[in-house]
Amino acid sequence: MRPTDATATHQWFEATVAGAGRRLAYGFVTDDGALVGGPDGRWLEAAIAELPAAPPRWWRDAVVYTVFVDRFRHGDDRWPAPTRWDRDHRAGGDLAGVVAALPYLADLGVTVLHLTPVVPAPSPHRYDATALDAIDPALGGDAGFARLVAAVHDAGLRLCADVAVTHVHRDHPWFQDVRARGPASPWWSWFRVHRWPCFDGPDPGYDHYQKGQWQEPLFELGEPAVADHVAAVVAGWFERGVDGVRVDAAADVPAPLLARIAATARARRA
Repeated sequence: MRPTDATATHQWFEATVAGAGRRLAYGFVTDDGALVGGPDGRWLEAAIAELPAAPPRWWRDAVVYTVFVDRFRHGDDRWPAPTRWDRDHRAGGDLAGVVAALPYLADLGVTVLHLTPVVPAPSPHRYDATALDAIDPALGGDAGFARLVAAVHDAGLRLCADVAVTHVHRDHPWFQDVRARGPASPWWSWFRVHRWPCFDGPDPGYDHYQKGQWQEPLFELGEPAVADHVAAVVAGWFERGVDGVRVDAAADVPAPLLARIAATARARRA
């Protein structure tokens, strides 16, 4: 074995061994003849892990520009006169506005366009979806998104969608059904409800996204049907032509589901 590094308390060694198995059993004989690991059952073992998949070539030196779609630009450059500028006010940006800005973005040196969510939702930021697999008609709908995908690729850029999968808005049709029917709803197990009827306010009877955001009930991501839906949603964005997805609040998504999402992306990426 070759020494590779050392500190005051540890030494690191490296060796290349032959073999095609997925587990390796090994032992050491020290300078004083002591055996560490051996036929007496004290073998040391290591699992041989798969190397992580390399990112796609276009991502390795990407210049990413994030567009908050509602706040960015309107397609015909007409902006509604705002009555107030706060987080709840919609400014009127749309997908046509993003298309119109592509020459400017390309001149800046942008190579990847990252969009905030474009799904139907009450808020301007649209992370509180009422549908995870649709394009908000106020932004241009399916046709507007298809035009954007084509224009982005014609400009030689890549497109990354933002997908929030941990929660939805409480006005999502499935959660509305839970609110109305309780355990009789077919969607009951999809959400983390601990009291029914569900009320408004700080303790509405279900787990929600972040402190104070009781309007955004959490999915039960450990439920197989929910995981299947999330995986289908991600696959659907690739079918629409995006080159990648950003998973919002990824730290709150179970590791097996993240691995499933990553496998979907690897299978579909260019």
